[in-house]
Amino acid sequence: VKRSAVREWRREWSAHPHTNLAAIALGDVVPPSTTLSPFHKHFSGPRDVHTRIIQTITGHGFRGDYYARFVPTEVTACPCGEAPVQTREHILADCPLYERGRHFLRAVSPNISSAILLGTRSGLEALAKFIATSRAFAKSPPEPVDEP
Repeated sequence: VKRSAVREWRREWSAHPHTNLAAIALGDVVPPSTTLSPFHKHFSGPRDVHTRIIQTITGHGFRGDYYARFVPTEVTACPCGEAPVQTREHILADCPLYERGRHFLRAVSPNISSAILLGTRSGLEALAKFIATSRAFAKSPPEPVDEP
Protein backbone atom coordinates (compact mmCIF):
# COMPACT_ATOMS: atom_id res chain seq x y z
CA VAL A 1 0.00 0.00 0.00
CA LYS A 2 2.76 2.46 0.94
CA ARG A 3 4.67 1.78 -2.28
CA SER A 4 1.51 2.32 -4.30
CA ALA A 5 0.75 5.57 -2.47
CA VAL A 6 4.27 6.90 -3.05
CA ARG A 7 4.08 5.93 -6.74
CA GLU A 8 0.78 7.79 -7.09
CA TRP A 9 2.15 10.79 -5.18
CA ARG A 10 5.15 11.00 -7.53
CA ARG A 11 2.92 10.62 -10.59
CA GLU A 12 0.68 13.46 -9.40
CA TRP A 13 3.69 15.58 -8.49
CA SER A 14 5.25 15.09 -11.93
CA ALA A 15 2.00 15.84 -13.76
CA HIS A 16 1.44 19.31 -12.31
CA PRO A 17 3.40 22.55 -12.25
CA HIS A 18 4.65 23.57 -8.83
CA THR A 19 4.16 26.93 -7.22
CA ASN A 20 5.56 26.25 -3.78
CA LEU A 21 8.87 27.84 -2.88
CA ALA A 22 10.68 24.56 -2.29
CA ALA A 23 9.84 23.30 -5.78
CA ILE A 24 10.92 26.61 -7.28
CA ALA A 25 14.21 26.58 -5.36
CA LEU A 26 14.99 23.00 -6.30
CA GLY A 27 13.99 23.41 -9.91
CA ASP A 28 11.39 20.65 -9.70
CA VAL A 29 14.18 18.07 -9.65
CA VAL A 30 13.51 16.38 -6.32
CA PRO A 31 10.41 14.18 -6.32
CA PRO A 32 8.42 13.57 -3.14
CA SER A 33 9.83 11.00 -0.76
CA THR A 34 8.81 9.40 2.52
CA THR A 35 12.41 9.18 3.72
CA LEU A 36 14.81 11.84 4.87
CA SER A 37 17.84 12.64 2.75
CA PRO A 38 21.16 11.53 4.23
CA PHE A 39 21.94 15.16 5.11
CA HIS A 40 18.80 15.53 7.24
CA LYS A 41 18.94 12.00 8.61
CA HIS A 42 22.47 12.45 9.95
CA PHE A 43 22.47 16.17 10.78
CA SER A 44 24.25 16.54 14.12
CA GLY A 45 24.23 20.31 14.51
CA PRO A 46 21.97 22.38 16.74
CA ARG A 47 18.24 21.78 16.39
CA ASP A 48 17.51 25.47 15.80
CA VAL A 49 19.92 25.50 12.84
CA HIS A 50 18.32 22.39 11.33
CA THR A 51 14.88 23.90 11.84
CA ARG A 52 15.91 27.06 9.99
CA ILE A 53 17.40 24.98 7.15
CA ILE A 54 14.07 23.20 6.71
CA GLN A 55 12.18 26.50 6.92
CA THR A 56 14.51 27.97 4.30
CA ILE A 57 13.90 25.04 1.95
CA THR A 58 10.12 25.02 2.39
CA GLY A 59 9.63 28.78 2.29
CA HIS A 60 8.22 28.97 5.80
CA GLY A 61 9.93 31.09 8.38
CA PHE A 62 10.74 34.45 9.83
CA ARG A 63 11.02 36.48 6.61
CA GLY A 64 9.15 39.34 5.04
CA ASP A 65 7.93 37.37 2.01
CA TYR A 66 6.44 34.73 4.33
CA TYR A 67 4.86 37.40 6.53
CA ALA A 68 3.36 39.14 3.49
CA ARG A 69 1.49 35.94 2.61
CA PHE A 70 0.66 34.45 6.00
CA VAL A 71 1.15 37.01 8.79
CA PRO A 72 0.25 40.41 7.32
CA THR A 73 0.49 42.08 10.73
CA GLU A 74 4.28 41.51 10.76
CA VAL A 75 6.75 43.91 9.15
CA THR A 76 7.82 42.68 5.70
CA ALA A 77 10.79 45.01 5.08
CA CYS A 78 14.27 43.78 5.84
CA PRO A 79 15.70 45.30 9.04
CA CYS A 80 18.80 46.31 7.06
CA GLY A 81 16.70 48.93 5.25
CA GLU A 82 17.87 47.81 1.79
CA ALA A 83 14.93 45.59 0.77
CA PRO A 84 11.25 46.58 0.93
CA VAL A 85 10.39 42.88 1.29
CA GLN A 86 12.86 40.59 3.01
CA THR A 87 13.29 37.44 0.89
CA ARG A 88 15.33 34.27 1.13
CA GLU A 89 17.44 35.43 -1.81
CA HIS A 90 18.11 38.82 -0.18
CA ILE A 91 19.26 37.14 3.04
CA LEU A 92 21.44 34.60 1.25
CA ALA A 93 23.09 36.92 -1.27
CA ASP A 94 22.76 40.60 -0.43
CA CYS A 95 21.74 41.55 3.10
CA PRO A 96 24.60 43.25 4.97
CA LEU A 97 23.25 41.90 8.28
CA TYR A 98 24.24 38.39 7.19
CA GLU A 99 27.56 39.07 5.45
CA ARG A 100 29.39 37.24 8.22
CA GLY A 101 29.29 33.63 7.14
CA ARG A 102 28.40 34.26 3.49
CA HIS A 103 31.84 32.95 2.49
CA PHE A 104 30.54 29.45 3.34
CA LEU A 105 27.85 29.83 0.67
CA ARG A 106 30.21 31.26 -1.95
CA ALA A 107 32.65 28.39 -1.43
CA VAL A 108 30.12 25.93 -2.87
CA SER A 109 28.20 28.34 -5.12
CA PRO A 110 30.01 31.54 -6.14
CA ASN A 111 26.77 33.01 -7.52
CA ILE A 112 24.76 31.80 -4.49
CA SER A 113 22.39 29.54 -6.44
CA SER A 114 19.38 28.40 -4.40
CA ALA A 115 19.25 25.14 -6.37
CA ILE A 116 22.80 24.30 -5.30
CA LEU A 117 22.49 25.55 -1.72
CA LEU A 118 19.14 23.88 -1.05
CA GLY A 119 19.41 20.86 -3.33
CA THR A 120 22.88 19.41 -2.76
CA ARG A 121 24.58 17.98 0.28
CA SER A 122 27.53 20.39 0.00
CA GLY A 123 25.09 23.28 -0.37
CA LEU A 124 23.12 22.23 2.70
CA GLU A 125 26.31 21.85 4.71
CA ALA A 126 27.37 25.36 3.67
CA LEU A 127 23.89 26.67 4.49
CA ALA A 128 24.13 25.13 7.97
CA LYS A 129 27.46 26.90 8.60
CA PHE A 130 26.06 30.18 7.24
CA ILE A 131 22.98 29.97 9.46
CA ALA A 132 24.98 29.02 12.56
CA THR A 133 27.50 31.83 12.00
CA SER A 134 25.17 34.64 10.91
CA ARG A 135 21.92 33.76 12.74
CA ALA A 136 20.17 34.05 9.37
CA PHE A 137 16.46 33.19 9.26
CA ALA A 138 16.03 33.60 13.03
CA LYS A 139 13.08 35.55 14.43
CA SER A 140 15.35 38.32 15.73
CA PRO A 141 17.93 39.71 13.31
CA PRO A 142 21.56 39.78 14.41
CA GLU A 143 23.10 42.94 15.75
CA PRO A 144 24.88 44.90 13.01
CA VAL A 145 28.61 44.30 12.99
CA ASP A 146 30.60 47.52 13.23
CA GLU A 147 33.58 47.62 10.91
CA PRO A 148 36.82 48.62 12.73
